[in-house]
Amino acid sequence: MKTLGSLLKSAAALFAVTALVTTASAANPGALKGSAEIYKISGGATVNGAPAYKGQIVKEGSTIVTGPGSEVSIDLGVNGGQLTIKANSTLSLDKLDIKGADTGETFLDLKEGKVSGNAKKISAASKYEIKTAKGVAGIRGTSFIIGSDGTTSVTGGTVVVIFVINGVQSPPVTLNAGQTAIPPTTPGGAPTVVANPPGLPPPPPPRDGGTTDVETTITVKKDLPPPDPQPPYKTEGEKDREG
Repeated sequence: MKTLGSLLKSAAALFAVTALVTTASAANPGALKGSAEIYKISGGATVNGAPAYKGQIVKEGSTIVTGPGSEVSIDLGVNGGQLTIKANSTLSLDKLDIKGADTGETFLDLKEGKVSGNAKKISAASKYEIKTAKGVAGIRGTSFIIGSDGTTSVTGGTVVVIFVINGVQSPPVTLNAGQTAIPPTTPGGAPTVVANPPGLPPPPPPRDGGTTDVETTITVKKDLPPPDPQPPYKTEGEKDREG
């Protein structure tokens, strides 16, 4: 006999598969559409102009805007792990494709402000890129900070940065942990690579309460009040004597 936990896990797995299948992209039949979840928020922020809230699911094509003193942390899942959008920032989720259990294509556009990320290990077939006004940063299993001016700092892993100034692309530069790239000042010029400055923003906070819907569902079920007690079973003889 199946336990409540195993039944819930089976139902959750079936629901997840069904949800993924129904979100397949008609324009790209080989890819499913991912999404981001806001798991932490402080201060005022919006998604597509409406107030943002914790637990909100943010879809591809959406734009997140943070106000003064506010931050929003999102979980991109297979599309790139955790990302914190710092105060006074504007980030667009241009593309969130899922092509396998651990493979995705993620293209973000940082129009203003700054983000810090804690990307899980990205598979060789995946792409995770953040565009700024000065170029593109390719992420791979990295902790990083990127500003809309193109300045990119790495605190763990590696980032490949390609700067484009006035339409002219500079040679790619690979940053390792502890390095910061400053955009070139002339088209086609080489970026300046220096040691990370002090006081960099911390990586995104870990998710509290776990990251799987299955565990959350089981906890909710366990917190339900017990069923009403049933009257004790009585034999026919006991019923006759009481009658």
